[in-house]
Amino acid sequence: MVVAARIWGKRPIFVVSGWLVVTGAVLGAAAPSYEALLASRIIQGLGAGAYEGIVTPFIGDLFFVPCPRTP
Repeated sequence: MVVAARIWGKRPIFVVSGWLVVTGAVLGAAAPSYEALLASRIIQGLGAGAYEGIVTPFIGDLFFVPCPRTP
């Protein structure tokens, strides 16, 4: 996900991963069997994995703290 975020930008990756998490939640709520629930959790895991990988650089881009000058 980090490589894809460098190629296409962080915003589209956040949007796609958000939709994957929502889709997995809806599929999990409507899952008639264990296999369908497992598949929905895998989809949610793929979506949530993007947040784990690119949230820290995203916050670093938003809030830049300059280093103090040393004498």
